Amino acid sequence: MKEVRDGVLTFQEDKLNSATIAVIGASSTVGSIVVSMLAARGFNVVGVCSAGNGEAVLRNGAVGVLDRNKGGLKLKGEMKLDIVIDAVGGQVAEDSGREALEGSGHFITVVGPTEFGEGTDGGMKNIGNGMSITSRKMKSMFSSVKYSLASMPLYVRDILEKLVEEGVSVILDSEVELLNEEAVKTAIDKVRLHKTRGRLVLVNN
Repeated sequence: MKEVRDGVLTFQEDKLNSATIAVIGASSTVGSIVVSMLAARGFNVVGVCSAGNGEAVLRNGAVGVLDRNKGGLKLKGEMKLDIVIDAVGGQVAEDSGREALEGSGHFITVVGPTEFGEGTDGGMKNIGNGMSITSRKMKSMFSSVKYSLASMPLYVRDILEKLVEEGVSVILDSEVELLNEEAVKTAIDKVRLHKTRGRLVLVNN
């Protein structure tokens, strides 16, 4: 890992400026999954996180990391981003993500402009957050920057469905019931034979 300019880290300097998708909170659980899935499909993804988590994000498949403590997406340089996925939430992350799209593209948020709350007071806060999200989504129908929310509780599938709408293919290959021994065996054999580049998901309903 090397710092190619202040706050910008990479293993692959030649691919850095070709990133078209950014993930805010790339070192979080959700962010890590999304980076991995997109990178496995050959998309050049840049992650936004602290420099201390930069190496892990790069090893996860990102072509670059923008240090959130030194400007985050403001450090993107010549990158022309089509999609920004926010796995953190909050108004600051939203503002930086939408600004980085430079007037066109798709902003996808996991949480929305404010944090989700708990209890009675949190319930009112969540209603307000939901109304803000709905308003943003409706307004984006008439804008060149689209706005989407991944439903809560969050499933990675919800994020990926939004990406499919933008022409990004998912890599989920098999989803099988955990207790269906024959189906699990077939799916594992398929992975072992390298007939898929996707992921195997075991479902326990």
